[in-house]
Amino acid sequence: PFSLNGPWVSTLMRESLPNVKIRAGWFRVPSWIGNRFFPRKAEFQALRMGPLVLLAFPAEVGSEIGYEMENRIRRYGLTPWIVGFANDYLTYAIPRRYYPHREHYEARVSFYGKKFDFFLHQKADSMMLNLITDAELKNANPPGRLDRGKGLPVLILKGDAYHVGLEEGRLLQDEIRNGSRQIFRYFRKQLPIPLLNRVIIAWMLDRAWRKMEPYVSYDEIRQIRGLSESSGLSFRTLRRIHALPEVYPTWCSNGAYWGEATRSGQLIAIRNLDWNRGIGIHDFAALKFFEQPNRKSYVNIGYYGFTGVLSGMNQSGISVGQIGATSSDETLEGVPMPFLLKRILEQAASLEDVVRIFKHSDLTRGYNYVIASASEQKAVAVEATHRHLAFFYDNDPREAQVPYALLIPNAVFRGDPALDPAIRDLQWASKGNPKRSGFEMPAGSAYEIRYRKHGEMVQQHYGEINFEIAKTIAREIAPGSNIQSVIYAYPNFWVANAEGELPAAQTEYVHFNLERMAATD
Repeated sequence: PFSLNGPWVSTLMRESLPNVKIRAGWFRVPSWIGNRFFPRKAEFQALRMGPLVLLAFPAEVGSEIGYEMENRIRRYGLTPWIVGFANDYLTYAIPRRYYPHREHYEARVSFYGKKFDFFLHQKADSMMLNLITDAELKNANPPGRLDRGKGLPVLILKGDAYHVGLEEGRLLQDEIRNGSRQIFRYFRKQLPIPLLNRVIIAWMLDRAWRKMEPYVSYDEIRQIRGLSESSGLSFRTLRRIHALPEVYPTWCSNGAYWGEATRSGQLIAIRNLDWNRGIGIHDFAALKFFEQPNRKSYVNIGYYGFTGVLSGMNQSGISVGQIGATSSDETLEGVPMPFLLKRILEQAASLEDVVRIFKHSDLTRGYNYVIASASEQKAVAVEATHRHLAFFYDNDPREAQVPYALLIPNAVFRGDPALDPAIRDLQWASKGNPKRSGFEMPAGSAYEIRYRKHGEMVQQHYGEINFEIAKTIAREIAPGSNIQSVIYAYPNFWVANAEGELPAAQTEYVHFNLERMAATD
């Protein structure tokens, strides 16, 4: 039976509301008028009965918003109930990305602006602080830990999104600040116009972030804010850094092999991250293990001061990697790729989950992905543009219709040329030309080396692939721009980073174990 033993406490807050924003077709009623006709204050109420928590809002709370709130409450071991239209009947609260869609009733009757969802999230957090004990708060958000034992910073971060950001900034404050200066110094040198270059770079990145921001969740924003508070970097500076991968996309190559393709039958995946060496991103490499409430634990094989994911693996054996694949069908109004990969690691236990996340996400640029599942012994290649999405599994019969494809059982791999005809027809990548009808045969190193040579090496070593051969494949297909190389063999993984003039795949791979990270107190 459900017990209500424990603290019983309540809180009632009468709070000022955001300015009223009424939209009637193309006409927008000025806030000074709307504020005269709509309530300017409302009551927010919360009640705790032992492990049961009721949060009452004077609005109809969208299910996605409520789900996020519930996840944050569960981190304290509590059971949440979200109650809408309590104490008043104000408006609909919808996620920001839906606010411009006035063809939908809920968007038309959302009267308190596009950031009303974040306003409610903040009120929920404030009420919860009045319901939980100091001991519960401390237990849910323990101090982070930093280990430099293998020459690569390893952070163990546990707690809510804001707390893990706060702890990362606290533990690596100097490194994060120095890294930020180095990144922006590089881009200013590429635009040698004193003073004006700072303005132009800031404007470009701010503009990109404004387009992406409606698709970034409250918790993702809170993690960056925590990082800002403890590192001493402004939130605006960190937003610009998080906009970089979409504005200045990476290249890369990825592959996964299993069953008859590998010596032990175990799934082995490689991930080569190729980017501009001049930026010096590889100087900021770090492993960050995250354990957050109601999320899969995962390791972000990434960079300090950056909360998104470019490479990583979760506790269910899901590993991720992507390849930039420039297309004519692109936008910045969608989920930034590093946050999409992060959501996959946080939520997916299977490739079915991965496919669902892709299908329910607003996509941005042209990318190819290879997502592998060690527990299921298979992988999927995902080809995407803003409006198009295609999924390929090993030895996929659709690839037999593509003249430049290599079909290999128990293996999935990609460079930047797409195998889906509709997506290939939209690509600039690998010498494509969307201005000509029909897709072009791919050319250049992205096809010849990162895809075709990759596949030929898998065929050559078929049945014998192990860590050493995977390392050889990664090295042979890595260009000079290779800044990171990862080999996944759950729960083990190996990481190499570029050093001096050497591409990452030609340097030493350092071994790590995800399960041992998870066992760290």
